[in-house]
Amino acid sequence: VLGDKLQAAMSKKASEAYSYYKKLMPDTVAMFRLEDCYMVLSDDAVRVANCIPELHLDGTECQMACLKLPIDNILDYVGELSLFNIKVRLIEYRNDDGNYDFPDVGRFEEDKSLDY
Repeated sequence: VLGDKLQAAMSKKASEAYSYYKKLMPDTVAMFRLEDCYMVLSDDAVRVANCIPELHLDGTECQMACLKLPIDNILDYVGELSLFNIKVRLIEYRNDDGNYDFPDVGRFEEDKSLDY
C-alpha cells in the first residue's frame, strides 16, 4: 500500500510540475531530471516518441504517458529533436534531501507570494 501512496504522490507532483512548466513555455518540451534519467511527461512524451522511434512510451511510473531518457544520451536526444524544430528545456530541481525530483510547484507559488 505504501508503494501505491508513493506512486500517487509522485504522479500528483509530476502532473503539477508538468502543468506549471507548460503554462510558462507551451511550445517547449519539458524534461525533468531525476536521479538517473530525464523524465518527459504527457503530451510532451508523445511528441518526443513520435520524433524518435526507438523510444517507447511508459505510463507505469507516473500514471500518465512518460518517457525515461538516460542522462548519458540526453544531448543526442535534444539534438535529434532540434532537427524537428522542437525546443527543449532541461529542468533540474533538488528536494530538501538534495535529491533530484520533480519541482515543488506549491513551494514556487508560496515563495512568489512572499516576494510581493
